[in-house]
Amino acid sequence: MTNIDTLQYTIASAGKVLCRPDWVWNCRPSRFNDFDLWCVFGGHGKMVTGNKTYELSAGDFFLLYPGIVFYAENDPEDPLTVVYVHFDFFRNGKKIVLLKNSPLPCFYRKMPDILFFNSLLQRMLEHWHRNKPQQAELWLAAALDEIANSPKNYNNQLKGNALSEASMKLYRHINEHPEQKYSLRKIARKHGACPEHFSRTFTKAAGCSFRNAVTGAKLKRAKLLLSSTNYSITEISKILGFGSVYHFSKLFKKRTGLPPSELRKSS
Repeated sequence: MTNIDTLQYTIASAGKVLCRPDWVWNCRPSRFNDFDLWCVFGGHGKMVTGNKTYELSAGDFFLLYPGIVFYAENDPEDPLTVVYVHFDFFRNGKKIVLLKNSPLPCFYRKMPDILFFNSLLQRMLEHWHRNKPQQAELWLAAALDEIANSPKNYNNQLKGNALSEASMKLYRHINEHPEQKYSLRKIARKHGACPEHFSRTFTKAAGCSFRNAVTGAKLKRAKLLLSSTNYSITEISKILGFGSVYHFSKLFKKRTGLPPSELRKSS
């Protein structure tokens, strides 16, 4: 546990802001000379720092620190609502200027209990706006303590849930659009995962492997096209992206027990 009694905080400014649709924040090193607790409570957007991109939504917490460089922007159709607190850390009267020396070594965290966390910051803002800085700093200390002691694996759990949701969304898309080309490597990279991990997550969520999902969706659509259109077998093979009509016919017979020509005759 973080012992907040050994730390002191001095708030320089604080507030709650509904960002304009065209809001952007291009922060350079000289812009920051203190810490900024920056929390998203509504809307969507993104933050880019270094080679990392964060998709912003309610519950995202950032501890912005002196010298940081980043770029942030809104989704114009769903602007961000954020609470910010500019403050300084002190331990035994000595100012803390490096993130690694602060009681919160994490730059980013997703808060699991956003309602409770929001209530702490709202109390802090109420005292700050009533010109009661000492009380405001106590509520800030409580909020920082909550961050420091929130489950450390929550971000990983959240990411795992997000990958499962992404896998099911992809599975539905594959079945609706089997004619498209799908690259597991590119899809995994889009979601910030390695191909092997995304593949395992997809298999667990969809109940079949990525390859079998793509192949199965193509063959289901092939059956529909064979029975309800006048496309030739060669044309169907091309529409569904098979390398050759021979490969298509061989795979179709292996999976269904009949060659495409026999299925068409029986339709």
